[in-house]
Amino acid sequence: MMKKTDAPAGSAHSPLPWTYRAGSGTVHRNDGVSGDVVARYVDQANAEFICRAVNNFDELLAALKAANQFIANGIELGFIRMPDPCSNDPALRTPDMVAAAIAKAEWR
Repeated sequence: MMKKTDAPAGSAHSPLPWTYRAGSGTVHRNDGVSGDVVARYVDQANAEFICRAVNNFDELLAALKAANQFIANGIELGFIRMPDPCSNDPALRTPDMVAAAIAKAEWR
């Protein structure tokens, strides 16, 4: 599993957590280093979104992997019955959607 500071070669990001200083238009890493800016000219709503996404990445990925395993086990053991493949039920796409989201998050 990728850690908060892991990324493909050449694309590593600053250590976490990231914070937004209200009214500054900048996102900073919050590790005691003053003036360490990771994004400039960001409005408050986008800055807060960036900080939440980056700071919660590991927990969200872990939850998605757990859900993926839960679904796979449930299908395999018969506790989850998938809809008829001809039904066009959105549940048919769920396992593939979860796997695709995990792959994207892990840069695969």
